[in-house]
Amino acid sequence: MGGWVLSDDGGRLLLVVDPVARTFRALPSASSIRELNSSKFISFAVSRLVVRGDTLGECGMIAGHAVSCYRLTREYLLTQRYFLIRRSATIREVITFWVASDLPNMDNPVARFFTEGSPFAFDRLDNVRRARRVEDNLFSGVPLRMELKTTQAEVVRGTSRTVTNINSVELRSIERARVDPSRFDIPANYRLQKE
Repeated sequence: MGGWVLSDDGGRLLLVVDPVARTFRALPSASSIRELNSSKFISFAVSRLVVRGDTLGECGMIAGHAVSCYRLTREYLLTQRYFLIRRSATIREVITFWVASDLPNMDNPVARFFTEGSPFAFDRLDNVRRARRVEDNLFSGVPLRMELKTTQAEVVRGTSRTVTNINSVELRSIERARVDPSRFDIPANYRLQKE
């Protein structure tokens, strides 16, 4: 709680900073993870990809801004290989965006994490671009709230299993101001948290 996310200029790394624990974690972005996917020991493959965008209409106020809701749905079969182990799962990701159209478009690392931080993003760049086109044409403005609902269905040792996870993030205070670039430096007394 109360942490923040930094994205480097190239979008190759996300830094998740926890000021309470005085730690930070480095997470590779989708492009870095795709490089891992080219190894002979680990691979992810997406097939039967369906991407759909829906406009849901006006849905209230967030942080003093009127917001409209939009939904991005991705459904696909994910096949994973870790050394000699191979498994497949049907995945459905539903990302709902609460968007303030009165705010100018800007790159939002949290929104990118929601849209690129899934297993889907490990796959071929053409699939990622196809989904990005749907997302980029879905709305203009700034997502002030995002909710990602992921449902994964797979068969493990002959038994069907379905797991659903829901993650959300909401911006509650927005200010326009010039920010000193040094504010984005990680303090020297913070340590890198390793998994």
